[in-house]
Amino acid sequence: MAVDPLPPAGVTSDVTPDPRGRVTFIAEMGFHSGPDGDRMAGHSEPPAAALLVPGTDVLRTSVLLTLSDVLIGSLANEAALPRITMTVDLNVRVLQPITSASGFTGEARILKSGRTTTFGEATFAAAGSDGPAVLSHGTFIASPRPQDLGFSIATGLPRALAPRPMPQPLAERVGCRVVETGVAEVDRREDLLNPADTLQGGLLALVAEEAACSLHPGLAPVELDVRYLSAVRIGPARARAAQLGPIVRVEIRDAGNDDRLAAVAAVRFPATRRG
Repeated sequence: MAVDPLPPAGVTSDVTPDPRGRVTFIAEMGFHSGPDGDRMAGHSEPPAAALLVPGTDVLRTSVLLTLSDVLIGSLANEAALPRITMTVDLNVRVLQPITSASGFTGEARILKSGRTTTFGEATFAAAGSDGPAVLSHGTFIASPRPQDLGFSIATGLPRALAPRPMPQPLAERVGCRVVETGVAEVDRREDLLNPADTLQGGLLALVAEEAACSLHPGLAPVELDVRYLSAVRIGPARARAAQLGPIVRVEIRDAGNDDRLAAVAAVRFPATRRG
């Protein structure tokens, strides 16, 4: 599936992932997106060094997963109105690495939407490319909590303020830290919360990625798959990674909430591919 090498036609302003503007680290990623017919589409300049896997020129899979969450999630929220949706699972598969050498584009479409569940697909590509470099899928469900009300991406959306570039490496920006080899943490902070007042899902991907990358320093993951099981309501979110053959398995728990299991992730690195 090809994606647009230029900003989508008719898109004059960015979509704010959270209307309250709390999760500003997403805007600092520099990806500008908006609705375009039945899809969400966006574009970015060459990714800043803050968004790359340390020791490489490759864009983080956790950044791609976060952007996929924004693209597919915006469409899923539209389908579930007046409720917001919660992410059930997201995955990213890198076909060709997106690097700091060029800008990139992205688009998402809904493949199936029912009464409670929506499934979508996103692709990303280097600017000017005819085919995707990254394939992503995500499943979303409508929140059962009546207070979790959504907003439409088509009407009444506030114009996003022009964000500053991310001022420091992503992990530092959000306070994600490796506490020992295979273990990483990120705190629950006001500026990292989604509309349901829980830790934004892309951060669980990041803490899983950081834990896994500490086992493979200097290598960029080629696959990241996160299954969301419960919200991180207290924190910190603590990820613990273990090598299982060609896959790094990661558990993410809410350490301040009786170590409640929040998500499980699978990460694959190029050196561990078979065949």
